Amino acid sequence: MSHNFTNRELDVLKCLREGYNNVEISNHLFISVSTVKTHIHYILQKLDISDFDSLVLYLCEHDEIFKKNKP
Repeated sequence: MSHNFTNRELDVLKCLREGYNNVEISNHLFISVSTVKTHIHYILQKLDISDFDSLVLYLCEHDEIFKKNKP
């Protein structure tokens, strides 16, 4: 299953999986909090998920996104 995540979206997903909040992701990736929120918005759209809690649950159940992501 491929969702065509950008490299930066994958970086954000990895941080979310590690439990980082938006400010921590921002600091870790050297991007603004607004940019983090934008990446999360596009991730939610690509996964057809409507809320953040569901995204976190999805990440717990679908580790394969980090193993292979083909365009």
